[in-house]
Amino acid sequence: EELTHVVMGELDQELQKFLSKASYRPHVVTVQWLLDSFSRGGLLPEEGYLHPDCLPPAAAAASMPPPRSSRSSAGPPVPSPTTPRIKTAEEDLLSQYMDDDPTVVDLPPPPGENHRESINVAAVPQPESWEPSHTRTTQDSIQQEGLFAGRSFLLVGFGPEAEAQFSMLISEQRGKLLPARTRVVADYAVVPLLGCSVEATVDEVVTDTWLAMCVEKECVLQLSANPLFVPVPVREGHFPL
Repeated sequence: EELTHVVMGELDQELQKFLSKASYRPHVVTVQWLLDSFSRGGLLPEEGYLHPDCLPPAAAAASMPPPRSSRSSAGPPVPSPTTPRIKTAEEDLLSQYMDDDPTVVDLPPPPGENHRESINVAAVPQPESWEPSHTRTTQDSIQQEGLFAGRSFLLVGFGPEAEAQFSMLISEQRGKLLPARTRVVADYAVVPLLGCSVEATVDEVVTDTWLAMCVEKECVLQLSANPLFVPVPVREGHFPL
């Protein structure tokens, strides 16, 4: 008897069975009642917010339509405005908790007329003729010349197996691999994620993550695009989690 209100969106069969057997019946209202009560700072009357699938016996009897007359011409059934109102209230309530959480994935809305109108043009596959010709020319040039053509690399801090693997990636993309003891200033020194001491003079110190992602994306990525593209600083005497 301490339960006074039940806020429900979709119909719950277990709750419906409970209400049919319970001697004391709480108010079964929509989410809109909760939102309006919260926005106005007090409990609103439940009559305008009763859930259509769990109406009390008196309200259910009052909401039943009168029998049709044989002489009256019935028009097309008018959809109940309650369902869109419930869905809108649920989306508003859930958005308060989902907007601040970057890990939540937005689910697409159910298929319908509104969904078809809100399709983003960018999500529609574009014909190949839309792509500028210079873009295809650039990609073809990269594939022919190699992604790392004209760039020199120095591998530091890897074991024999990992060094052989990264050497193959650099060579396949037409990059120049310099020996460990060289006086040439390399464009990139590739090191493990936790970093290591680089005694040679180089332009940039990058991680093997950057090297692998460049090959996967088929372009030379900016180091600022991802914090894992540069070594993670670890204080001496400490270990990462």
